[in-house]
Amino acid sequence: MLTPQAYRELCDVAVRCVAILEKSFRSLGTTPAARARRLGVDWDAYRAAHPYFLPDPAEELWSAAVARPDLVFSDTGPKLLEANIGTALGGVAQCDLLRSFWAGPSGMALSSDDPKVMEGLARLVLEYARATGVEPRAALLGLPEYQSPDARGGYRFEAAALRARGIDAEAVGPGELLRRMAARPGSPWPLALRRNRPDRWRSARLGSTPLRRLVARGCHVLCPQSAFLMADKRLLALVSTGRVPLDREEAAFVERYVPWTRAVHPGTVAYQGDVMAMEKLLLARRDAFVLKRGAGRGGVEVIAGREQVPERWAAAVRGALHAGDWIVQEFQDVVPATLPVATAQGAAGSRRFSVVLSPFVVLGRTHGCVTRCLNADGPAVISTTAGATANIALPAART
Repeated sequence: MLTPQAYRELCDVAVRCVAILEKSFRSLGTTPAARARRLGVDWDAYRAAHPYFLPDPAEELWSAAVARPDLVFSDTGPKLLEANIGTALGGVAQCDLLRSFWAGPSGMALSSDDPKVMEGLARLVLEYARATGVEPRAALLGLPEYQSPDARGGYRFEAAALRARGIDAEAVGPGELLRRMAARPGSPWPLALRRNRPDRWRSARLGSTPLRRLVARGCHVLCPQSAFLMADKRLLALVSTGRVPLDREEAAFVERYVPWTRAVHPGTVAYQGDVMAMEKLLLARRDAFVLKRGAGRGGVEVIAGREQVPERWAAAVRGALHAGDWIVQEFQDVVPATLPVATAQGAAGSRRFSVVLSPFVVLGRTHGCVTRCLNADGPAVISTTAGATANIALPAART
């Protein structure tokens, strides 16, 4: 639980961060190609691997419609670590179901004024359909490994939630997608919510063939591909460095809530009043920094200097310098939260956790907040990959 004031600040920061990232991304150019190149992305290779862009203006207008920023509370307040952008976000069903639990028979009657995440996704589908004239009938395209009969409950929940809100929706796996397209010409659905990352389709047995065929038949796939470019942490580095046009209020917001973040490239860099070569700075201040691959997600390709011996950290730094698509961020010491737990004997107890808080932001409004919790004396990188457990954040009841 958070105080109502802390919860509201967290949500306000999340919404503002998404708006600033969207504005900053648009400022990089007038086309997806120009924006990608400003980020340092090989556009020709990227476009060939991800041919899922919508025609403008839809690509630009809807790419930031859904996001889930990752924040922590430091001793100076919330800090943005990164922002996951697009409809391929985890925790959707979990967030809505846990909110229903805590608001009801749990006896604690905890709730917030935020709408449910699925309400936001339904609003996205309906508003997009109205804006483009397509029928609000949608497929939910899930991660291939979650499409077995015993593992599709989350997607079926999401499809049922959309149907309850007036949208003809169904959860569809890659194999079923191909069968439907083989049975009839054209696209079986005018719309699709992509509940997966592009790389997960490419690594699956059927590869990206189902999604490519669906797009080629005219299906509008949300969110657009630019969402994944906007989530690239190299954009956050440009924002932190001041290399995008922000007004004075926005710049002050970034100074307060966005940690020092820079693209890892050869050359000099300024940090805390010192100017030195990037490699020299990172090697000299190992405990102060964390390396992250620009397009990495899920806590993978995140390397905290304080957890590495000098030799391994030096190798990671030189690898990042050579690759050219990594960022370095000032490590954020998380203020631990004391949370209730059950002991091995079933008694009530408490434990200190480091917590990442991730509000869902849909069309400019928060829709609940998922969390990842790790023992405060555990790994520095708080992720499910590192063993973090998932829950939700709610404001404490006002007294």
